[in-house]
Amino acid sequence: MNVINVLLVSWMCFALTSDQDKHGTALSAMSMDQVQQLLRGWNLGSAFGEEFRALGFDGTALAVMDADEPLDRRLFPTVSQINWKILLRKVAQY
Repeated sequence: MNVINVLLVSWMCFALTSDQDKHGTALSAMSMDQVQQLLRGWNLGSAFGEEFRALGFDGTALAVMDADEPLDRRLFPTVSQINWKILLRKVAQY
């Protein structure tokens, strides 16, 4: 196998596992209940839990968030800007 093939295979392996936590669970594969548990683990359950459940957000919703995602006050009217920033940072670090 030449160097390019090795790099390509390595990149593909990284891409397939890049949204997995230390337990091997891909963020995008999490159910709504798993997301609720994750939010509680991040101490963000009280800030986002109810709204995420009402909106039907599962792990896919978290997986598509960008670091510069603006806070949508229509979806999260009671969430502080600080909690929003914490959520985005936690998602990015996942």
